[in-house]
Amino acid sequence: MRARLRTRVAAVVVAIVAGGVLAVFAASGPAVAFFSGGLFLDVHVESPATLVRGAAVDVPLEVTCNASPNAFVSVTVTQRSGSGV
Repeated sequence: MRARLRTRVAAVVVAIVAGGVLAVFAASGPAVAFFSGGLFLDVHVESPATLVRGAAVDVPLEVTCNASPNAFVSVTVTQRSGSGV
């Protein structure tokens, strides 16, 4: 009977300690994100787009990102034809 009581008390103590540790680390996540400065992404067109070989367009970009050395940038180009685009 005493062994069962000790086992239950030990289980309750472990659960309380685990819950406390989880609460401490779960609460620190948003604080770390707040103080990290967040994501910085800047896309700058360096010069006007130029027509290359009739159907291609060269658009020189400068991309700055603090999160990853790789970034995906999509560029959409429209052409004026008469009074419309």
